[in-house]
Amino acid sequence: MDPLAYRRLHELDPEYRRRQYKIVEPFLSPLSHPRHATQSQLEAQQKTIEQMKQRIEALEVVQTERLILADNMTRREALAKRIINIENLVYKV
Repeated sequence: MDPLAYRRLHELDPEYRRRQYKIVEPFLSPLSHPRHATQSQLEAQQKTIEQMKQRIEALEVVQTERLILADNMTRREALAKRIINIENLVYKV
């Protein structure tokens, strides 16, 4: 899996890991380091986040409606079975 033991470098020299992380840290998330991101990038990301939030909310509404509809269908089916059973009992007598 790791024949050259690159993963062990971090175990052998924790300071090496810290130095390497500091090099890439500003590029990992522009939101956590806005000084490296342009204003338009931040605005675009914020707009995307807001759109995603709105879509999630809409999907939650749709899913809730589907669950309610499925539950109502299950109740209708159960009620229909009860009616059929009652009709069978009435007509058998």
